[in-house]
Amino acid sequence: MKYACNYAIIRFLPFVETGEFANIGVVLFCPEAKFFDFKLMSKGKKLTAFFEPLDDRIYKSAKKDFEKTLVMFTEMMKHTFEQNIEQTQRLFGELVRPREVLIRFDTPRTVLTDNPGKSLEQLFDFYVGKDFVSPNYAEKVLEA
Repeated sequence: MKYACNYAIIRFLPFVETGEFANIGVVLFCPEAKFFDFKLMSKGKKLTAFFEPLDDRIYKSAKKDFEKTLVMFTEMMKHTFEQNIEQTQRLFGELVRPREVLIRFDTPRTVLTDNPGKSLEQLFDFYVGKDFVSPNYAEKVLEA
């Protein structure tokens, strides 16, 4: 059975003035499968080097707080799935709504899947791990 799942890319945007960001995670929500989970990148060394002169403690602190929020949200969703599926949709919408913060969500998107957990991994690998990049990819980009 295929489920329509909503997902949002989690982005770190330390300098609003420049609009530069880095994808650092993905959250995936599938009400029919009663599934909500997220995955965040574990290391931020390259990330903070990219956003030089940003102090890496700012990223670490923001990520730690954001992850705590997502863990609490995950627990809340588990309880809400048992009581009211429509409420979970409203909660997800509130979670991913635009905010002016260091770590935020991109516009939610939809994916059809028969395995939400596997799709979360695949989306993370694509948007954060950039698993599509290969030597052939670089050649195609240069040719375009």
